[in-house]
Amino acid sequence: MVFRGFDVDEEALLVVTDSRSAKLAEFQHESRGEACWYFSRTREQFRIAVRVSVLTADNDANGRRSEIWSTLSEAAQAQFYWPTPGIPWSDPDAQPMNNSGEVAEYFSVLCLVPERVDHLTLGKTHHRIFSERREEGWCSWVVNP
Repeated sequence: MVFRGFDVDEEALLVVTDSRSAKLAEFQHESRGEACWYFSRTREQFRIAVRVSVLTADNDANGRRSEIWSTLSEAAQAQFYWPTPGIPWSDPDAQPMNNSGEVAEYFSVLCLVPERVDHLTLGKTHHRIFSERREEGWCSWVVNP
């Protein structure tokens, strides 16, 4: 999965993936997951518990897939024309199928809506903050790292 930005209206992280990958079937079975980031320059780690929704060719009424597709480089778009992810590699000289300029059939956008964030800062003194989405909004508290 590759991070592609934020959906401010939905308060979601947007990532793209191939709909033929195993993770989509897993998300259809269990729509929760976790995204993790570590920023080496600031020495910060974020563990974000998320609720996942999937935009595919079948359910993208507002054209969000097309919008994100148009921001990808040709090389990134070409990845969605390769054979199915996870199958045995049979031809090391294989080339991607022709990119027609249209949004690839297997291009999917995952909307990761945060429900809980564990933010750890590893500085001279370590700091850790838990934040959680509640009915009344976000609530945060400091915990021992």
